[in-house]
Amino acid sequence: TRPQLDGCRKLEDCQPIQLDSCRYEPQADSCSKPGSTCKVKCKQPHVGSSFNQKCPSGNIEANFWRPLSVPDCEIPSTCVDPLPIPVGYVKTDTGWACDHGWIGTAQVGCALDEGCKQRPPILTGCRKL
Repeated sequence: TRPQLDGCRKLEDCQPIQLDSCRYEPQADSCSKPGSTCKVKCKQPHVGSSFNQKCPSGNIEANFWRPLSVPDCEIPSTCVDPLPIPVGYVKTDTGWACDHGWIGTAQVGCALDEGCKQRPPILTGCRKL
């Protein structure tokens, strides 16, 4: 009889994680090799926590990826002012508010379009008395 080796398996790459390229950098395909680690952080103008993603050094499962706990990367509410200013809203020294004759809490929302360019902000939360 001939001796046989058993118990060895080929190391496999991890599946590249798919993240929103407008919110996060890098596109973590650099951490697909066993034992590799990459730092994923928020892409400007987003702000938030960074995190490390790792492909286990002894990975033998094809397309394995550990479940992600992705931090929120948000655009700060310091986006450019909407022009023209919508009816019912007024800009104050402390931010946006509902104009006279309107009620509610003014909120400003900043977002990016499909090309990762900043959209004009949207004001919500005020309604006419």
